[in-house]
Amino acid sequence: MKRKILLYLSFALLLVALLSLSISAQEPVKSWDISASGSSVVAKLYNDTENSGNYSLVISGEGNMKNWAYNSFAPWYTLYSDKITSVTIEEGVTNVGNFAFWHFSTLKNIVIPKGVTKIGDSSFIDCSNLKKILLPESLISIGEYAFRNSGLGFAIIPDSVTTIGQYAFYESDMDYVIIGSGVEKIGNYAFSRVSATIYAQAPSKPDSWSTYWDNANNYGTVWGTDGGALENGLVWIRYADGELEIKDSTENVSNIVIPSSINGYSVTTIGDDAFSDCTALTSIVIPDSVTTIGYSAFYYCSSLTSIVIPDSVTSIGGGAFRYCYSLTSVVIPDSVTTIGEYAFYDCTSLTIYAEAQSEPSGWN
Repeated sequence: MKRKILLYLSFALLLVALLSLSISAQEPVKSWDISASGSSVVAKLYNDTENSGNYSLVISGEGNMKNWAYNSFAPWYTLYSDKITSVTIEEGVTNVGNFAFWHFSTLKNIVIPKGVTKIGDSSFIDCSNLKKILLPESLISIGEYAFRNSGLGFAIIPDSVTTIGQYAFYESDMDYVIIGSGVEKIGNYAFSRVSATIYAQAPSKPDSWSTYWDNANNYGTVWGTDGGALENGLVWIRYADGELEIKDSTENVSNIVIPSSINGYSVTTIGDDAFSDCTALTSIVIPDSVTTIGYSAFYYCSSLTSIVIPDSVTSIGGGAFRYCYSLTSVVIPDSVTTIGEYAFYDCTSLTIYAEAQSEPSGWN
């Protein structure tokens, strides 16, 4: 089952607002001064109103929070590291301290605002339930071991980032990684054992990246690509030949409109598994620039009731609409020359209308 793993800005801002409303009426359980020298930063712990026995941590102020170490823990570590489910860092704070949230086994949501420039060493190590995160465009450096063995399913490294420390994402079992154009240095084993395809804007490995930056990653690196995320949760990849693919949808929303172009390039492909397991999705608009719908693209979109396949589409991958139980009708234009195995398998409510006069040889 495909994991959905990036926290986008619109959702993050909404989460901040909701958290602020929910905690404004209650007093903090604990409060700590965590200011680095010359800064004023405080952390407040609140009861999680939706999960009894768990807590939310809100960090606010101006400047840097202090750094901790493996033998000098953050003040919340001993009693609350296995009970804090969400962390909100408010605007004004400019870093995530070393070892700030390491071994937070219950952490599911983290909001890192614009203005944060550094994520410290080992800050999210072993956060196994952390599935989504937004790395702000202000971020400059990601520390050593920062997300080692975390639950992140993929990472988008903004163009603002220049340095990624050794072992930063080591053993985080991600599906894919997008590395922005600004990254000048990557340390040893930063993306080793991640089982991810890595998309890098650099045309080839820069000399300043460690020889072993992606050691033991068997899925390889695609060089000369561009990529990013849209506000509606769509992740996109543009390849060196100009093909632009919708790679993923990271928000389980009910309605999605795919744009016809991004940054001046036509959207041509809905990638493999792009919307798989989006169980809340009821409708989607596909532009007439799209020619390919990939393998399992809408697999188990169990609430999807309608979809229009434009006559620009020539290929529908195997299992593309498998287990779309609520889909009642679909028109396949005569432009479609290839349909893979089980493309509409177990769509129990579906009637298919085909414009072709007879079944094309490329329909499996």
